[in-house]
Amino acid sequence: TDKLTLKTNFPTKILVDLIDVFLVVLIMGGALFKWFEFVLADLAIVAGVILAVYFVVFAITIVRDRIDSDFINKKIKERNKNENSH
Repeated sequence: TDKLTLKTNFPTKILVDLIDVFLVVLIMGGALFKWFEFVLADLAIVAGVILAVYFVVFAITIVRDRIDSDFINKKIKERNKNENSH
């Protein structure tokens, strides 16, 4: 679904991403590899881990994107300053 060009708002994209992850974990981890049983306690733990990891990675991505954009903007300002001084 990352490759789809969905014209959706931000919360919808997060929801679609989380559904993707849940489906893969439930199908691959639970049904195929039997890493956990389909009981409420195990599903609650799996859901908690998925949500925690998703939002930690999401936060790191936002911080990293901000650092990258600040670096790019700094380089653009330096280039513009150098072009204006000549």
